[in-house]
Amino acid sequence: MFLLTEVDVKELNDFVCSAEKKVLSPEESEKSLQQNLVTLVYEKNGVQHDVGGGVRITKDIILTAYHNITPRKEDWKKVYEQKQDSLGFLSVADYSGNFYALETSFLFHSAEEQDLALVKGKGFSEIKRFNIHPGLVVGQEVYILARPNRTTLYQSEPGLVTENREHNHGNVVSYEYIAEVDSFPGCSGGAVVCDGALAGMIHASSSHVGPDGKRKSLASSIGMLDTILCIKEIVRRD
Repeated sequence: MFLLTEVDVKELNDFVCSAEKKVLSPEESEKSLQQNLVTLVYEKNGVQHDVGGGVRITKDIILTAYHNITPRKEDWKKVYEQKQDSLGFLSVADYSGNFYALETSFLFHSAEEQDLALVKGKGFSEIKRFNIHPGLVVGQEVYILARPNRTTLYQSEPGLVTENREHNHGNVVSYEYIAEVDSFPGCSGGAVVCDGALAGMIHASSSHVGPDGKRKSLASSIGMLDTILCIKEIVRRD
């Protein structure tokens, strides 16, 4: 929605290029990824609500689900128009529980058709680097890492990617990987992890009754290949 700075463009390009490099062990990568998970916090009438998660992909830019911020678009505009820098409306909490304001001159950039958004905070510490897994295929073992609220780090049991299908979400059509892993309220914007690397972003969750009669959760995600293509388009557009 607003122009990226030269620093933003460089760091986003560095992130895209890092998809081809595996410089950390799976254990080191997962630990770093955990420390880059954030919670989006919405405040209205003095009450704070945790509305979903996100992943810092550069020092200040956060990857999240577009629908996490859509209901707050009007409040975002108020923040920008009033040049409000104080905590309020939508802010970010990191893994230590520290709060960060959003960069009001940035607001957000989005790829609505893929349910992706980039938002920008300010004042974060240096980012912890992690591995990126560029693609997901049926049969891969994955799990969820997310910070659905300010006090919880959630990690699901491993599950398998079971299908790749087109999913309609209101007016949004996106291609998603459906993995049979436990999901939870507030999972949107969390990380899908494969072998310690970021492999996708959680978009939605649902449940169904399996052949054994047990109810299972389905967490759908947008794979990193599609995510990287969206980021490239955003950078090119600006």
